[in-house]
Amino acid sequence: MEIYKSRFCIMDFNPENSLFIQLWTAETCSLSEELFKEEVLKYAECLQKYQPQKLISNLSHFAYRITSDLQEWHKNTVKPCLSSVKKIATVLPDELIKLPFISGTTFETQNFFTEREARHWVMFD
Repeated sequence: MEIYKSRFCIMDFNPENSLFIQLWTAETCSLSEELFKEEVLKYAECLQKYQPQKLISNLSHFAYRITSDLQEWHKNTVKPCLSSVKKIATVLPDELIKLPFISGTTFETQNFFTEREARHWVMFD
């Protein structure tokens, strides 16, 4: 079920299998730092509300350039909301190999090039 939608981000949650999917849209090319922070705060709010065990973050269309300070802010904002999460799959654009991960976590993380691969990993592996 869709739980949030803006022009930058769509979030779905399936309570039957505790799967939360965050999809960043191509509109992220027009994000500002302020709008990015608003979207991340909404993401954190939804994570706290739904307490998923499985998470797919689809960044395949993410186009906003994040500074290192903003990356740190993102990590510090989101990490406390991940206590229920067991697995995180990240869908990356082809040109990216690896994203900085959140260290000191209690969940598995894996990067993928397609949402289909990410879904299979969080659901079955």
